[in-house]
Amino acid sequence: MGQETTTTPETETIDGKTFYLLGTKEDLKWFQEHVSESEDNASACAKLTDNIDLGNEEWEPIMYKETASTGISVNVKYTGTFDGNGKTIKGLYIKKEISGLDPSTILEVLSSLYNGLFGVVGDLNATAFPSDGEVKNLTVEGKMECSTPVMGMGGICGLNKGTIQNCINKITLVGTGSTKGATSTNYIGGICNLNQGIINNCTNEGSITTSVYAAGGICGANNGVIEKCYNKGAITESESGLAALGGICGVIAGDENENKDFKINNCFNTGVLTANEGRASGICNLTTDAIKTIVLTNCHNYGNIKGQSEKKAGICVFNNSNYAIDEEKTTISNNYYLESTVETGWLYSYEASVTPNDQPGQVEAKSEDAFANGEVLYLLQQNNAGVWEQTIGTDDYPVFEATSTPSTVYQVTFDYNYEGSPEAIIYYVEESESVTVPTMTREGYTFTNWSTDAAGENVVEISGSITPDASVTYYAQWQAEQTEEPGDDDDNPGGIVPDAPKYYNIYEEEICEGVTVEFSRDVVKEGQSVLVTVKVDEEFDATKMTLKFKRSLFGY
Repeated sequence: MGQETTTTPETETIDGKTFYLLGTKEDLKWFQEHVSESEDNASACAKLTDNIDLGNEEWEPIMYKETASTGISVNVKYTGTFDGNGKTIKGLYIKKEISGLDPSTILEVLSSLYNGLFGVVGDLNATAFPSDGEVKNLTVEGKMECSTPVMGMGGICGLNKGTIQNCINKITLVGTGSTKGATSTNYIGGICNLNQGIINNCTNEGSITTSVYAAGGICGANNGVIEKCYNKGAITESESGLAALGGICGVIAGDENENKDFKINNCFNTGVLTANEGRASGICNLTTDAIKTIVLTNCHNYGNIKGQSEKKAGICVFNNSNYAIDEEKTTISNNYYLESTVETGWLYSYEASVTPNDQPGQVEAKSEDAFANGEVLYLLQQNNAGVWEQTIGTDDYPVFEATSTPSTVYQVTFDYNYEGSPEAIIYYVEESESVTVPTMTREGYTFTNWSTDAAGENVVEISGSITPDASVTYYAQWQAEQTEEPGDDDDNPGGIVPDAPKYYNIYEEEICEGVTVEFSRDVVKEGQSVLVTVKVDEEFDATKMTLKFKRSLFGY
């Protein structure tokens, strides 16, 4: 990028910080040069006041970088706040073609590693998590092409050690060059190539074509936290590669850091992934024995996973036979994938074996109907309020912002309630919608009533269709069938199992004209109470009224 002289942009004070106001291409170029001039300027803040078109001129990433006289020690950073203010930077173009690197030329190495609008967000040498440095509320458009032995690129930045939030990448990313035997620094991601900080509420819409080591919709490799992000861009492995593709991140990989988890939470992928020789997963891949703590929760994949490779999974491929996941430190829960897109959701993929390992409560396949009717929505919302939405009938799957008024979905369960019974009947019902109460049968028993607890203490009168106003489980109650007529003197009338609870019919024996009697229940388990309401007409003389009731075993 040429050195152009422009007027220093105007400033604004926000929360005690001075922000340069950038509204033109010249303003943005000035800011890039300002940050690079001095370590003191690495914390400069900026805010966009208008959309900016860079016109596809080759771009030098925003960052301060310094090397010692040996050319080996490195100080690379951007520790300020860059607020996109809901604006777009388009025409962002980076092209790097380097056939070989001189190890003593560290700046050349840096230029190939950290490609994006920014080079590094945060401080490369920081130990705090996350580092200072933030980019937010920004959309980027354009194209990046890299062909180097050591490569890294992302739409927002190369390396993130700070915080990136509310950003959208629409840049097309292309990485070429065989990765067979390549180092682990070959990463491409829609937002950044390597995440060692926090990425929140970000989206990738740009396509990624790659043969580099790892590529993902949000980042190539995650050594930090990714939450509430999604990818809908296509990610394709070129024929010469052995890549690891992930809808959210290519690999979770890096040295253990006691100050943080390697976390992916509340994310989803709808983009198509195509793997030829490498691995492809809807969310991520695990790859290294250096990882000790992993969190992979509340995610779903609706995107198709294609290609010749057998190492494909809806949620995750684990690819290291030398490392067993530490279950005490690892949380893998509540993740779902569309069953028609791939054969399994969790895959152990070693050199000698390919082993599917879906587990209920961790990684589960769901049908297209289950995604569309609110079942997956309901499951993702459990103990996880305020994240997922869906408009049933419009949105095919759970999203973060529904296309119209979000649906409220209840789970209504009808439990057979005995050992060895069939699976419970479960419906997912929209608010104000009705569900038909099923007919329950059990050999050798008669259904008596429903209860909201398994023991039958809270009897409810439901039949036909009901309209739930909350999620609920109904438990069927049963009475053993009788094998002979009961008699007054029988100790065990009708062959009822002695230890089984008895149920009785309750009814009035005699009723006078002008009197109405209502019972709270007409079938009652032994030991339960019945509320009796007696209504007497005004002209009826009730001074000497007597009420008589009888009970009989249920069914008689």
